[in-house]
Amino acid sequence: MPDICWYWNRLKKMSPEERIERFRQFCHRWKDWWTLPDFRLHVSSMEPKEGAYPIIPAANAVPETLKNAIGFDSDRIMSGSWPVFKQIVLKVDRHPYWQKDYLRGVDVSVLKSSTHLNHRRLPGEADVKMIWELSRWTHLVRLSMEGYLFNDRWTMKVALRRIYHWTKKNSPLTGYNWTSALEAGIRLINYCWIDALTLAGAANKRLGDESTVLETSLNRLRKAVLPAHVWFVWRYKSFGSSANNHLLGELAGLICALSRWPQLEYWAAPLDRIQQLWEEEILKQFAEDGGNREQALNYHLFSFELCWQSYLALTAIGRKVSSEVYERLQKAVDFFVIVQSRKEPWDYGDSDDAFVTPFWERENEIAQEWIHWMETPENETGIKYWLGEPPPLISEKPACQNLENGWFYFPDTGIASFWQGMWMGRWDLSPLGYLQPAAHGHLDALHFSLWYKELAFIIDPGTGAYYGDLRARNYLASWKAHNGPHLKKSIYPERQGPFLWAEKHEKPVFSTEDNLTLKGELSISHGIAKRRIIMIPSENAWCVEDCFLVENEEVNDELEVCWQFAPECTVERVDEHSFRISRQEGASLLIRVDEKWQEIELYIPEDDQVFNNSTEDLRGLCSPGFRSLQRSARLILTGSIGESYQTNIKGE
Repeated sequence: MPDICWYWNRLKKMSPEERIERFRQFCHRWKDWWTLPDFRLHVSSMEPKEGAYPIIPAANAVPETLKNAIGFDSDRIMSGSWPVFKQIVLKVDRHPYWQKDYLRGVDVSVLKSSTHLNHRRLPGEADVKMIWELSRWTHLVRLSMEGYLFNDRWTMKVALRRIYHWTKKNSPLTGYNWTSALEAGIRLINYCWIDALTLAGAANKRLGDESTVLETSLNRLRKAVLPAHVWFVWRYKSFGSSANNHLLGELAGLICALSRWPQLEYWAAPLDRIQQLWEEEILKQFAEDGGNREQALNYHLFSFELCWQSYLALTAIGRKVSSEVYERLQKAVDFFVIVQSRKEPWDYGDSDDAFVTPFWERENEIAQEWIHWMETPENETGIKYWLGEPPPLISEKPACQNLENGWFYFPDTGIASFWQGMWMGRWDLSPLGYLQPAAHGHLDALHFSLWYKELAFIIDPGTGAYYGDLRARNYLASWKAHNGPHLKKSIYPERQGPFLWAEKHEKPVFSTEDNLTLKGELSISHGIAKRRIIMIPSENAWCVEDCFLVENEEVNDELEVCWQFAPECTVERVDEHSFRISRQEGASLLIRVDEKWQEIELYIPEDDQVFNNSTEDLRGLCSPGFRSLQRSARLILTGSIGESYQTNIKGE
């Protein structure tokens, strides 16, 4: 019954045109359930186009730190330890079970057509994201990198054999690895890298006869992998209210594959048409100020990587990309550099720790390495080694409003970022999300995150998991998990299930009172939430003022503000209205709350307290990484509606 309700609510969000297209795709699924094309046709010659992307740099030019990191990762992967989502390492079989959630230990392998599988609900509480992550082939790209850089023919062979093993265990449109066109698109991109790295390695004369063996294996794999993937991605590409980063990834996969193997157009569409769709989507999904409209920060980086690899693939074969699209990608770089923290990122919105291709040195510092590449292109980095120079930051046409007081405001996306002295702040004044379902949006409007001395103190609580504990997921997306002023009992807008909201609240109104004071107002059901943020440089302090004005005096509710602290913070109560938040690194904040607050509740989890999905108490829950849940200290303030309250934060 819950699934039926979700599908019904999802259907109501679709336009008539989208419903027609959904019906057409439904017919495709039934047809493909009975019969599939013969993918052996039109694949007699699968040699890549000369000069096509990716262009592999010289092995002797690799930075030593990157080479050592790739060697270390390759040893881990060969031993069966596969890192995923920054903080998780899975113990994978020598011959992987490609439809197994190794974190849960649940194998959901089926020979059933993917057209009749529901990937959102798997047996044994398995999470399809853990299955898809292994099948993106990022680990096999890492092996191919090691084989090329170290002239290791054995590692190259292992990568190719595991792809061949994947094709045998995941025949086209069979099983859970064929339920998402985005996943197939990412596999296409990563296969391009594996193919190019192996060819570059095979060109080494020291390999002798092994070069011919590798090239023969590649030709066989191209026929097994490419036609079916290209056909599937084009036939089942996202559209309508589902056209978020999924469509960008699908088009990116097609662009990379077709620019390298033009003959694959037979299984999709002309590259001209695909490029046109890609350019249109970039301008739709990235706002004019450069921010991604999905309102999920890591998906901003994920989408940019997809777009930049596509751009490099198109330009490598001499195709031109419109100046408007290139400028939009420049602005996307500006946005990420200004909005993301350098040392301890805490993303806003609903996103996993996704990346496309493992260009970085350390998987737990992916965002930081991308920022380093974006803002300091003169330095040698792992990403620069593989991708070359980044698009230059815009100076003549800045993507944001520089308020000349440390604040930068992105008016289209609705994100304000503060950089001054030892402080970094990020204030969310954004709409709920992209398109009608607002799939990756959180109720984080007016939420304020704060870093001091590069350390996270006041955080956005994160995502958790998409298909894990639904209670935790719903909580982390709600008002109660964020510190924007809100009504204690209100559930507006209502969440109707994964990636679906009943309504979208309006975009908050942003204004400035003077050089140091910023204001935000959010009109929602029952009234207006207001927040003023004042930076006081002379005192090294902040003043945050909150209130909620109701339109109907009969509303029986209270104002609530919930300050969530990073898990690394230690919180102690100084007096009835003062609290000291400390980090072991030597930084601390003193928070003093208004004496007018009716209730002041400090929640500090016990040292041995872990999150139990059967408990009713979700207070203090946060997610430092995808599929990771922790509890940390939290300050919950409750007051009367119509009254203004101050919270003062001073750096020590």
